[in-house]
Amino acid sequence: MSKKGRANGLSSAKGLICYLGYYQLGINGKELARYFGISRPSVSQAIKRGEKFAKENDVKLLS
Repeated sequence: MSKKGRANGLSSAKGLICYLGYYQLGINGKELARYFGISRPSVSQAIKRGEKFAKENDVKLLS
């Protein structure tokens, strides 16, 4: 059984995808919310989590 919440790997991955999608690919929050089935405020929180994860782990999108 998987855990719900922000403390699992899936949540980190979702945050990272939201962050990279929003800032580096230009995907808007509404579209990300629809794709993940979450609210727009949740996308904003996921973007913040993804940004923190990316900076702590030196993650960059290949271009």
